[in-house]
Amino acid sequence: MRLEHETMYLQSGSYMASTGDIEIDTKWGGGKTFFSGEGFFLLKMTGTGDLLISSYGAIHEIGLEPGQRLIVDTGHVVAFGEGVGYEASKGISIGGFNLGG
Repeated sequence: MRLEHETMYLQSGSYMASTGDIEIDTKWGGGKTFFSGEGFFLLKMTGTGDLLISSYGAIHEIGLEPGQRLIVDTGHVVAFGEGVGYEASKGISIGGFNLGG
């Protein structure tokens, strides 16, 4: 993946390597994820360069329209762009991660 003067958020276990001028910072995913047992931390990748990411399975890119919402289990989130809002919440039996506006 190539970043061009932009920000991408990655689940901490998804980062492999980067080139160019990419700054790496951490972001807490929210207290609800901690108490649901997920302990969700994000890596904030900002700048320009190549970004190598990984997952335990295939990566499926999902484009969201403005205002569209998607509920994803936190264990399956790999990365998302800065323009995507998120909210961590606990579902009935699993933790959830709401992506969208």
